[in-house]
Amino acid sequence: MGVLAHDRFPAEQPDWRGDDESEPVDPGHGQIVAQDVVRWSVRQAEQSEELDLDLRLLFGAVGGRDIIQSNKVEWRWGAGILGNREDYTGLEATTSAEALLATYFNFFTFGDWENDIASSLLVYPSLTESGRVRVDFDISYRQDLFSDFYLRFSFYDQYDSKPPEGASDNDFGTTIAVGWDW
Repeated sequence: MGVLAHDRFPAEQPDWRGDDESEPVDPGHGQIVAQDVVRWSVRQAEQSEELDLDLRLLFGAVGGRDIIQSNKVEWRWGAGILGNREDYTGLEATTSAEALLATYFNFFTFGDWENDIASSLLVYPSLTESGRVRVDFDISYRQDLFSDFYLRFSFYDQYDSKPPEGASDNDFGTTIAVGWDW
């Protein structure tokens, strides 16, 4: 699974209010509408060899609300409408409309040994293909080590209830990474 660019609830969540300039992912024109209510645009491109997916493009609008926001926990939900263009290996590209139901949870600590547990669940029921539902789940744990080095463990799972004939309906994987913030 490869995400070329994304503006959804990633496992490592950017601050939708624009307070954190160190995040590499632009959440896509996020805007506070009222206290704890946000809206943003979605622009996402991804591919997956395991699913025989050459390219999926998603564009749309999402609104959401903070359920919990504190100095250690963030929990947010969102819902929206997306346009989806998919190009599977050996098939004509298709265009469809999808709803998006999403939740994101993040627990974090600050200090010399910062850590972060983040997860997201995104459900995409199709509005134009009867009975089709896609689900994306991500979870990651990041632990700061020393001198701006960190260790991260991640797991993702993508499911499609109606993949093209001959394609897998599930793609999942793990990542272990050592990184450095500068």
